[in-house]
Amino acid sequence: MSAALLFYAVLFVWLVALPALVIWLFLAILRAAPMLWQRFKELVGPLTSRLARPLVGPWRSSFPRSLAFLASRFDPRAPWGLAATIALLGVGVGAFLVGDILHHMAIAERGALVTLDARLHNSLPLVRSAPMTAFMLGATELGGPLFLWPLSIGLSALAFARGKRRLAATFLLAIASASILSYAIKLLVSHPRPIDALIHARESSFPSGHTLGAAVVYGLLAFAVMTSGIRSGLRRSLTLALILLIVSIGISRLYLGVHWPSDLLGSLAVALSCLACLVFFLQYPGRITRLEALSSASSTRIAGMVGWISIAAGFLIAAVLFGRTRMAPVGPPAIAEALDLSHLREQLPEHLPARSEDLFGRGLDPIALLLVGTRDELGAAFQRAGWTPAELPTPDRVVREVFVTADRHADPTGTAMPAYFANRPQTLTFGKASRAGTKAVTRVWQTAYCVAPECRILWVATTSIDRGVFRRSEDLRPAPEGETQRTMVVADLATAGAQELGTLVLL
Repeated sequence: MSAALLFYAVLFVWLVALPALVIWLFLAILRAAPMLWQRFKELVGPLTSRLARPLVGPWRSSFPRSLAFLASRFDPRAPWGLAATIALLGVGVGAFLVGDILHHMAIAERGALVTLDARLHNSLPLVRSAPMTAFMLGATELGGPLFLWPLSIGLSALAFARGKRRLAATFLLAIASASILSYAIKLLVSHPRPIDALIHARESSFPSGHTLGAAVVYGLLAFAVMTSGIRSGLRRSLTLALILLIVSIGISRLYLGVHWPSDLLGSLAVALSCLACLVFFLQYPGRITRLEALSSASSTRIAGMVGWISIAAGFLIAAVLFGRTRMAPVGPPAIAEALDLSHLREQLPEHLPARSEDLFGRGLDPIALLLVGTRDELGAAFQRAGWTPAELPTPDRVVREVFVTADRHADPTGTAMPAYFANRPQTLTFGKASRAGTKAVTRVWQTAYCVAPECRILWVATTSIDRGVFRRSEDLRPAPEGETQRTMVVADLATAGAQELGTLVLL
């Protein structure tokens, strides 16, 4: 398996599979908690009561009301019993996670979460493609308030038409609470958005209102499907589709560059807390007299029509907004400073990092080359020297990488695992077939500096051998020394007309 394939497989698990699993487990626990608690009491209740009697006995006479109150908190039949306890626990866990995320966001730039935010965000151009961008634009509209409000009103009206008044009220509470929480937290936190998003967004970044609203509304709808009486196959399929929709909307906000990854984590934590309270309201065993009294034959017929009209209006609005979306141009970093040529011939500038790093800030390969020239000159020189540009890790290319890896041959055009220089992944990657099953890789970054007096762009590069992982022992051969690898690249570029000046290579 190639290192790049493993990297993107792990990233898929983190960003897609794991959030989907967390949402499903949370909804499953909310659904099955009373039954599981009752089963637990039947199995171990007599034993635990026998063991606890010596400990609780002395307190029973002194604090009878307090002990009775605590016991009632775990009674599934009590209106404010086990269901309320589970809701309170969900709120507590969500609040703790949000607080922890905000704490890490408040730490200076050296914080691990801030570094991870920046590097994942800066890696987005690597995976963007026209079809994927169109899909993400459509997904993000399904999480916007102009779609979720008509959808929630429509679902509420349809539930009311079918006599499910508590569910109808819960859908309205879901969209209202998600909107209020999103606005209030944004106002309190005022976290800045990324400045290089593909689409325009005005409000503060934390939390993601689209992700929060989608997780609450679609999560409630998934819970309603899970507890419905429809056949099991359809129930599982609908639940999975709704959970994947939630995850897709969250990923779309990250893909479009309008949110940091930590915004999505915080939104999910807030949404799960909100869902715990909504499920408690939905399953509250007591009667809500005014709500239960709302019924008449004419009102249910009208509600059914309003429901379908409202849902159709939501889809129409989403389609119109999708067609009118304007993309913001995202270009290379602006030139910040012109550097002196004579100084660069001797060493790397002090204010530039000396080596690349991985996603978590651990050191990788040292900077081996300083290159001067335009992007076109750079690409042309490497290709004349026998190096092949690596393809971007778009989803379809990563899938094709699976088959290349299965054939166990080095593909110079194959995607390379990203490395980071000043929190940015490589701008360009070049590969060259090397030993059996391996390839030489040169990663190149465009800096925000140029070389005086013509102000030609300064690039930095690392050289390495990509052996992949999980290969057989006979393929695990020692890599050449870094200086030897650098010498090979410089020699190749010299054959293409480049000029070596100390640490510099002029293209």
